[in-house]
Amino acid sequence: MASATQLPGPMEVSGNAAADTAKCQAQFELGTTLSLFLWPSLTLAVQNNWGGPDSADKREWFAQTTIDVLTETPDADIDTEWLETFLLQVMLDEFEVNVDDESGFEVAEQILRIRKLCE
Repeated sequence: MASATQLPGPMEVSGNAAADTAKCQAQFELGTTLSLFLWPSLTLAVQNNWGGPDSADKREWFAQTTIDVLTETPDADIDTEWLETFLLQVMLDEFEVNVDDESGFEVAEQILRIRKLCE
């Protein structure tokens, strides 16, 4: 007989706050990275080397910088419009892309939803 492994559900508490915090941070970092890596505007910029030959490295830097900014800044100081402005400014400065299709707002919303799950 095969034994089934029971995985904890999203509302179950393991009792180890430090482990829960680390797990939540890891999920936040993964979610933020995926949100940016799957952003069509950023993907197109990287595929076409609009940020230069190191565009892929810039994308990784972009993800880590976004994570760092959100981790170090209190929740009250960041809203969707602030994060959208930050994302669009990085796109313009690093990839010379002026994103004007509202996708920056959508990515910012998605990242902040992920962040809120860890509160």
